[in-house]
Amino acid sequence: MSEMHRNAVHVTAIRVGGSDDEWRQSRDVAAAADDAVGPVPRTMHGVTSAVAAARADVLVYADHTSDGVTSAACCLRLAYLQGMFWGNPVTTGAGDSMDWFLSGDRLETDGELEGRSVSASHGRAPGSTAPRLQSEAAGSTTQTTSAAVNVTGSSAAGVPESGWRAYSEQLVRLEGQAIWYDPIMMPGGISREQARQKLGIPADALVLACPQSVYKLNPWLDDVMAAILRTVPEAVLLLLRGRRREWTRTTMARISALVPGNMDGAMSRILWIPRQPNSDRFMELLHATDLLLHPFPFGGSKTAGDAIAAGIPLVTMPTRHLRGRMAKCLMETIGARDLLATSPAHMVRQAVRLLQDTALRARIGRRLKAA
Repeated sequence: MSEMHRNAVHVTAIRVGGSDDEWRQSRDVAAAADDAVGPVPRTMHGVTSAVAAARADVLVYADHTSDGVTSAACCLRLAYLQGMFWGNPVTTGAGDSMDWFLSGDRLETDGELEGRSVSASHGRAPGSTAPRLQSEAAGSTTQTTSAAVNVTGSSAAGVPESGWRAYSEQLVRLEGQAIWYDPIMMPGGISREQARQKLGIPADALVLACPQSVYKLNPWLDDVMAAILRTVPEAVLLLLRGRRREWTRTTMARISALVPGNMDGAMSRILWIPRQPNSDRFMELLHATDLLLHPFPFGGSKTAGDAIAAGIPLVTMPTRHLRGRMAKCLMETIGARDLLATSPAHMVRQAVRLLQDTALRARIGRRLKAA
C-alpha cells in the first residue's frame, strides 16, 4: 500500500475484531493506509456496514479462512471489484463474488503465464459483474509434476490442477515473489542457552524445530520427523501446541502411534511448547533452534523469511500449489535454490546432514543471513 500512487487511490484499512496482539501486528498496515477503521464487530452486519461506509470501489481481503465472518463475506458482492491476497494461500471457491486472486510469478508453478505480462485494460468475462484481467498468455498449457508425499517416495493421487486451474478466481501473478517482510532482529541481551532454558529445552541438544500451526503438521510429515529422530538420537523436535487443546491431543496421539515402542525414547524427544504470540518470543524460539523443518504440503512464509534473516538453516520441499511454495520463493530470491529438497526422503537426508555437521550448518546460516 505504501507504494501506491495516492493521487489516484485512497486506501482505507478495515480491521475486523482481533486481539491486542493481532492489532499490534496490523499497525503497519493501518499506518500505510489513508484511513484506518476498526475494530469493527466480528459480525456480518459489522463488516458489511464498514465496507459500505468506506464506499469502496475495490475491496481486497488479506485472507479468508482465518475468520468465519470474513470467509462468509467473501461470498458477497460488497464492491465493484473484489480481490483476495494470499494471506490464506488457497482459493476462496467464491468465483461469482471474488474476481481476482493476487499471487506472484515465483509463487506459482512454472508454465502458464511464466514471464508474461498481465494487462488490466480488457473487458468483462461473460456473465461476470466485474471486469476480469486477461493475460497475453491466454490459452497456454500448464506443465505440472506430481509431488512425492512420503519418505518411501510415492506420489499423491488425485491432486488438483495447479496454476490458474486451482482457483475459482482469476489468478493474477504479480512480477517476482510478491512477498515482502521487514527485516527482523534476533533478541538482544539473551544467549542461546538462556533462550533454551526459557523454553525448557536441554542446553546441549540438537534442536530441530517445526514452529507451525498444528493443522500444517500433515501426516505425510510424520514419516520425515520420525526418520530424522531415528537417525540422529541426540536431536529433539520442537513443535507448537494448537489454539485448541483437542487439536494438540489429536496430533500427539497420531505421532505417538507412528513410533511404536517409543522408538528408543523418540517420543520423549518431542517437545510441545505453547504458541509464541508475538515476534519477540518467536525470535527467541528461533534463537534456540539449530535447524528449521518446513512442513508440506502446506508450508509457511514469514517463518521461512524470519529463519533466513536470522541465519537459521531450513529444510523445505516445494510442492505443486501456492500453499507449499512460499519458502521456495524466498529461497530462490536469495539464490539458494540448491538448498531445496526434492522429495521427503531428500528432506530427511538434508536434515540429518545439517544436524550432524556443525560447520556446514554454520556456513549455510551465514550464507542465508548475508543474502
